[in-house]
Amino acid sequence: MRRARVGLLALGAVLLGNGPVRADPSPVVYPVSERPLRFSHATHSKQGCASCHEQVSRSTRPGDKLTPPEDICRRCHAIDRSGKPGTRTRACEVCHTRWNPQGFPVLTAKRSPQLKFGHRLHAQEPCVRCHVGVEASRRPSLRHLPDMSTCLECHAGKRRLRCSGCHPTDGAGRLRTRLDSGVLIPRGTLRADRHGAAFFKDHRMVGRDRAYCESCHRQEQCVRCHNGGYRVRSIHGTGYTLLHGADARRNRPNCSSCHRGQTFCLSCHERSGVSEAVPKNPFRPGVGGVGTGVLRFHPQGWVDHRTRGAATNLHAGQARRNPRSCTSCHREDTCVRCHGTKAGNPARISPHGPNFAGSAKCRSMAARNTRVCHKCHDPKDTPRCR
Repeated sequence: MRRARVGLLALGAVLLGNGPVRADPSPVVYPVSERPLRFSHATHSKQGCASCHEQVSRSTRPGDKLTPPEDICRRCHAIDRSGKPGTRTRACEVCHTRWNPQGFPVLTAKRSPQLKFGHRLHAQEPCVRCHVGVEASRRPSLRHLPDMSTCLECHAGKRRLRCSGCHPTDGAGRLRTRLDSGVLIPRGTLRADRHGAAFFKDHRMVGRDRAYCESCHRQEQCVRCHNGGYRVRSIHGTGYTLLHGADARRNRPNCSSCHRGQTFCLSCHERSGVSEAVPKNPFRPGVGGVGTGVLRFHPQGWVDHRTRGAATNLHAGQARRNPRSCTSCHREDTCVRCHGTKAGNPARISPHGPNFAGSAKCRSMAARNTRVCHKCHDPKDTPRCR
C-alpha cells in the first residue's frame, strides 16, 4: 500500500509538470530569476542533454551561460524571420512569454548562483543525477537544481569537501553569510544544526565542534554571550574541572577566549591549593601549594637548579617557548626568587646564558628600557652592562 501511494504521488508530480517531490533549493544560493520562456524538458529529453547544452563540458564557473542559443534551437525548429525586426508574431509566442513595448522579447538577466562549481569536473556523471526530475519537467523551474543533500550523495566519506570548497569565502577564509540574495544559514542537511528560532538555546551539542562553527562564525560572537551577560555553566559538561588539565595544556579550545589567566585560573588554583603562591596552612592539613609538597601541578624535578642542563630541569625550555603559560599560575616574584641578583637571593641563576653581561645585546636592552632590568637586577649591577 505504501509503495503504491508513493508511486501515485510521483505520477501526480510528473503530470503537474514539476517532476519528483523534493524540497526547493535555497533561494540564497540560487537567487530567484524569472525565465520568460515556454519550454518542456520532457518533450526534448530524448535528444539528450548534450545536444542542446553543448557548453556544459567546458564550463568552469556557475555563472557561465548554459542556456542554448537560438542557433541550437534552429537545428530542429524552423524559426520565422519573415517579419520586421522587433515584430511580435505567433511563431515567436511559441517560446517567448514576455515582450517590451517595442515588440522585442524580454530576456531577464540570469543571477549567478552563490557557489563555487564547475560543470566540467562533473561532466562524467549523468545530468539527471544532480538535476533530479528535470527530464520530466514541462516548464523552466529552479526546483531541479541540486541542493546540498544531492551533493552529499557523492561528496561524503573519502570524497568529503570542506564548506569553503563550494561556498564563497571572505578574506579570512570564513563563509560569506550575508549575500545580495539574502542571509546564508544552515538548513540542517549536513547535521542537526538548522538555525531556527530555538537554535540559540539548543546549539550546545553542535557548538562542541569548534572548527565546524568557525567556518562561518568568529570567536568574538561566542565570547559576546558566554563571557558576558549570558554565561552558561554547562558549556564544558559535568566534572570538567577535574579533567580540564589536558585541554589546558593543549590550549584546545583556547581557554583565554573566555577566561582570564591571572584572575580566573590563578584564583581557582590558589583556592584549591594547586598553586606555588599558596603557603602551607597549619589549620587545614593536607592543603598547600606546589612548594609544600602536598599538591603538585608539575612533575618531580621540574625546577632543579642543581642539575642545570639535565633532563630534570625542564621548566627553562617551556618558559622560553611560551612565558604566557607560566604567568597563568605564577607571579613575577616566583621567577625573581631564583633568577634575580638582588640581596637575599642565594641562587642568582642567570636566564640570559654565559657571557651575556656587558655584551652588545645586554647594552641594547639596558639602553632601551632599564626598568625591565631592575625587575631582577640590583641597580648597582646596571653599570656592568654599559
